Amino acid sequence: MGTVGESPTRMWLLAILVIAYTGLAAYWIHNWIFHFVIYLLVLQHLILLPVFIILLRGSARAGDGTGFPSLPSCLAAGLLFFTISLALGWYTSQGVWCADESAYRFQAKIFATGRLTAPALAGVPLDNTDTPPEVFYTHHIYRNGRWFVKYTPGWPLILALGMLAGLPWAISPLLGGLCLWTTHSLARRVFGSKIANLSVWIVVLSPIFITNVLGTMSHALCALCIVAACLLCFEGLKTLKALPFAGMFALGGFSCFVRPLTGFAITAVLGLSTLWYLRMHRRLWLRVFVLACIFGALTVGSFLQYDKKYTGSYLVTPYAAARGLRVPAEISGGTHQTLENLRVTTRFALQDTLLFAVPFVFLFAVYACSHEKERLREVRILMFFFPAVVVAYLIQVEGSSASFGERYYFESLFAVAILGARGLILFVENNNFSRRTVNHLLLGALFLQLVMQVVSVHKFVYKLDPTRKIQEALNELTLSQAVVFMAENERLVPRHFNLNSLDWARADLVFLIDPGPGQRAAWACREGRSNWVSLEYGLADDTIHEAFGQVAPGDCSTLPRDLAPSSAMPHRP
Repeated sequence: MGTVGESPTRMWLLAILVIAYTGLAAYWIHNWIFHFVIYLLVLQHLILLPVFIILLRGSARAGDGTGFPSLPSCLAAGLLFFTISLALGWYTSQGVWCADESAYRFQAKIFATGRLTAPALAGVPLDNTDTPPEVFYTHHIYRNGRWFVKYTPGWPLILALGMLAGLPWAISPLLGGLCLWTTHSLARRVFGSKIANLSVWIVVLSPIFITNVLGTMSHALCALCIVAACLLCFEGLKTLKALPFAGMFALGGFSCFVRPLTGFAITAVLGLSTLWYLRMHRRLWLRVFVLACIFGALTVGSFLQYDKKYTGSYLVTPYAAARGLRVPAEISGGTHQTLENLRVTTRFALQDTLLFAVPFVFLFAVYACSHEKERLREVRILMFFFPAVVVAYLIQVEGSSASFGERYYFESLFAVAILGARGLILFVENNNFSRRTVNHLLLGALFLQLVMQVVSVHKFVYKLDPTRKIQEALNELTLSQAVVFMAENERLVPRHFNLNSLDWARADLVFLIDPGPGQRAAWACREGRSNWVSLEYGLADDTIHEAFGQVAPGDCSTLPRDLAPSSAMPHRP
């Protein structure tokens, strides 16, 4: 006999409520309504959550068990995610959604040719200070006639392999698929198949996940390193052997070369947790401590050599050199800045992450941390991952420009998903809720998250659409020996989109930021080109507008000294 919580009336009310919330969320996100994140979180926690709890409490029935995703459904979800992410990765590969992505691609192109730097464009200073805006690209560095980017080499090296294979757009989706597989393996070894299957579903249904494994950002690689390092950590604690810990520290050190702050924060959690739980095994503790020192020294030494190679100083990082400084401008350990981050940047980052993850997954993660009795050690290690990255990025002055959850926190998502899955199952089992009602709620959550995924991906594609259309327009150009000027507006920021060839002096096209009609010929002459074309993204008609011109003989004779024709190639006009 069904319980009151399973009555058709209540189930219909649940369906109407979920559909209404989903429609409102889709509309607000699609139109990017001001403060929509706060509004939706309030609706989630003050309306949806109480209704769900009432339904569950009204459906309690002893011995009914719980229904959760099976292994076949988990495999189907992973395969579907991988297929969709590959297709979207290919479609979006010609555009970029932020400056970081363009910088990674440029450095990967350099590494793919076996070089460390590229020749600097004409018209730039030697020390990356006072760079003319026409040749300034965000996160790029000019130094002593060379050109490179500020980011650590871990991700560009892997991306370069994809470029050599002709499939750079497939690397991030592939790494995302490996993240899902490794997350399932980790959760299964610790908690069993039920939690492992649910963990994968939680990750797959989170918009923050798919939007960070499209394109050519570094998060998927860093996340894979961290999930694998955590898996090795748990294996070492179980077997009490040193080899898994060596692998853990190796992966942790490499993750620091992919995303330094994230890699350091989570490797510190794993390392300190390992030493704490091995404190009663003194010989093994000493061996692990020595391993930590060795890999720590190798990581620090590699960073110092990397700094020396690119900036000429062991103590000046490319992050600092990108702005002509000795200390990175992005980092501040001051109390005032930390409090300001808590008040603004971190608050918004947490809000976005709560919304674009699966609803209530953080609440269930907290429930797991407070009610776990069988796997306390593993739960206690996992529960520090998310706070560790939040605290680490308190010293980050600048925001991430992320739109669908804080990408700086992405690498801790797997830990939240595993804990959330464990907490949900504990919550249901401890209260002996009805399988039928639980399944109804899970179906409602599935519907909500599928719509959220579609809307989020649509907005993601919309954001990079101008750069993709610029690339399409370039594919139709038949010009040679020309400068392409890209004009800036609220949807297209050319300094975030570097399309230049490494050997730009021999390339048909050189790409610069548009200086305006009066300076185009002068800059074309400066680059040794006889033709130019201006590309502007039309906000009104969503198309690319083109303007063509040529350099007249008199345009070069009147150039100022600092705009003399480039010696990198013969002057053609």
